[in-house]
Amino acid sequence: MKAAALLLLLATLPAPGQPLVPALCHGCHNAQNAQGGLDLAALPVRFADRAIRDRWIRLHDRVAQGEMPPPGVPFSAAQRSAMLAPLRHQLHEADAAEVRRHGRGPLRRLNRDEYEQNLRDLLQLPHLDIRDMLPEDREGHRFNKAADTLDMSRVQLLAYLDAAEAALRQAVASGPQPPPVTKFRAVGTALFPEKVTFGEREAMFFARHNQALDPKQRDAVKDDPTLEMALFRSAHWPYYGYPKQFTAKLPGPYRVRFSARAVRQLPGYTLVPAAQPVPMTFRARKPSGPDVSGDVRATGGIMDIEPVAREFATIIHLREHETFEYSPLGLPVPLARNVDGGPPTYRYPPFPPDGQPGIAVQWLEVEGPLPPPAWPPPSHRVLFDDLGIAPAPAQPAAAARRLLHRFAALAAQEPVDPAALARFVDLVLARLRQGAKFEEAMLAGYKAFLCSPHFLYLREPAPAGDHYPIATRLSHFLTNSRPDAPLTRLARHYGLPPLSGSALRPVKLPPGSPLGGLLTQAAILKVTANGTTTSPVLRGAWIMERLLGEPPPPPPAKVPAVEPDIRGAKTIRELLALHTRDASCANCHARFDPVGLALENFDILGAWRTRYRGIHEGDAVIGIDRAGHDFAYTLSSPVHPGGKLRNGQSFRDIRDLKAILAAQPRQLARNLLHQFTIYATGTPVRFSERPAIEAILDAHAASGFRTRDLLLSLVQSPLFLGPNQLQVQQKP
Repeated sequence: MKAAALLLLLATLPAPGQPLVPALCHGCHNAQNAQGGLDLAALPVRFADRAIRDRWIRLHDRVAQGEMPPPGVPFSAAQRSAMLAPLRHQLHEADAAEVRRHGRGPLRRLNRDEYEQNLRDLLQLPHLDIRDMLPEDREGHRFNKAADTLDMSRVQLLAYLDAAEAALRQAVASGPQPPPVTKFRAVGTALFPEKVTFGEREAMFFARHNQALDPKQRDAVKDDPTLEMALFRSAHWPYYGYPKQFTAKLPGPYRVRFSARAVRQLPGYTLVPAAQPVPMTFRARKPSGPDVSGDVRATGGIMDIEPVAREFATIIHLREHETFEYSPLGLPVPLARNVDGGPPTYRYPPFPPDGQPGIAVQWLEVEGPLPPPAWPPPSHRVLFDDLGIAPAPAQPAAAARRLLHRFAALAAQEPVDPAALARFVDLVLARLRQGAKFEEAMLAGYKAFLCSPHFLYLREPAPAGDHYPIATRLSHFLTNSRPDAPLTRLARHYGLPPLSGSALRPVKLPPGSPLGGLLTQAAILKVTANGTTTSPVLRGAWIMERLLGEPPPPPPAKVPAVEPDIRGAKTIRELLALHTRDASCANCHARFDPVGLALENFDILGAWRTRYRGIHEGDAVIGIDRAGHDFAYTLSSPVHPGGKLRNGQSFRDIRDLKAILAAQPRQLARNLLHQFTIYATGTPVRFSERPAIEAILDAHAASGFRTRDLLLSLVQSPLFLGPNQLQVQQKP
């Protein structure tokens, strides 16, 4: 006799389906042979228990997707339907009942990106930078917006309190008048802090009339306006290339004006006009020499330096005591070496045949911090309305109540009950009774409010017409904030005709190109490689999970991962064949290995290849890369990107595979809706909500599942608007 759990399940099945479960399932999933860790006899049929229900959902899905019974076992569509229908019904009813009782998911805390953006918008401080004061958020379902992983601990709460205080301090006006504006101008040798930089004169020199100046002459002509600072390396360690003797005395925005042109360096340290623009930006940092200086960040945007000298202007944002360094993009970074145990030297890589591109700067001016349009600034008015600088109202208690109610109306995710707000008012009044200044007492109340659930959490919509959580959910879905917006070093990488400038633009692909779409995007191909070798397993699993919504199950315990052999002795296909000799491994790998093999024509950075790189066997290739590093490798075995999917469809290469995947628009659209749902609501699509997803897909099948249509339907659906509006019933 079978276990009680199995008998309970069989009792719900129609008569034709009753003998299927014992014959096909119990033989592999019992106490003695619990393959995949599943013993059906020990699995209770208590669908009200979330953990147990989730296991039954996984069982349901594997059978529904044809993964079970294993290939080769006779099992008709009618038999599969008869087995799944009653299970699907019970799972749906149990899950829907839980949603009606408790909602789709728990309260969701703002992640650190959202918290920073909310403070930026609330306090009208668009460049507020407090994100890194907060602990990194854990991810769930591949997003940092999942409610079940955005927990709160004492350490996190203390960090939020510190971040809120830092933001409020920046919002308060610094004095009765705006900070004084200072001006700085650099010409000649003041454009760079040293006579040379790492990489020697190949990396930077001063020039007059297109010829490098002897470094010994530098001090004699340091203020000569006819000098240019010529720079041929990108900003990276080791580097410190900023204007000499400039630091920001106060934080804020600074206007930078400079004159520059794009040049090429020829042998003999000679300058000629560049063949195309050189993109550059500035990097804010502390002036700490070549050492790592902590926070180094791009500021001022990307500017295309043209071959003819002209004036540029941009706004950069600096903290107190920061400076800024020149950062041309896409230029070499010299290699640091210790030759024979001696002092470090920095080898500049070989020049391109037509010369090394770079920039030449004639002069530079800095002005700031730039004052806001009005004083006190808008951020101060958010906190103190019209009470002015260092407010000291005649009736502080009444003013405190008014300001705190006003601030709560601006800050809260929805209206706050006066009784709940009274706690924050009491905090401010207590500080006033203790002798605190009015400004300090108000900041204490504001800080407490910004770390309370009224600001820090997003509530699940509950009753019909519950508009506030719906509005905040929509705004955080689209903008990461409260309710109320470089294409460079890539044409060459993809092997396309060269582009001029850093502007983003569409590029027409040649006929028959394997490029196009997400599958062959270099950024995706890079994150699915390990930095040294490619792996069809990782790439295939990524595509099946992220694009098709079919994540692979976790590997069985004690099964080693596939490690590609970089010696060129074996092909990746041979390694996978050895790895998947076991039937349980083969069944799983058949889901994603073929998809990953189709991408083997792309290396770790997404560049096209027809042969693998090796170390010993094959044709030797040697040289020095753009960072000055020696390289040596071989071109070994050819790439064979063809294969056969689990459903029997064959493909020759990535072009064929893209066509096969594109022929499944409903599957792609279904996964997109699942991803949008977790990102927008913090809770993945539940079992009882699957019919709602299918209803959206049905509505837009005729129009080709346009993303705009899917988004509009999702945000108007019960999944987005709230559980009490969940009225979509399971389709028969």
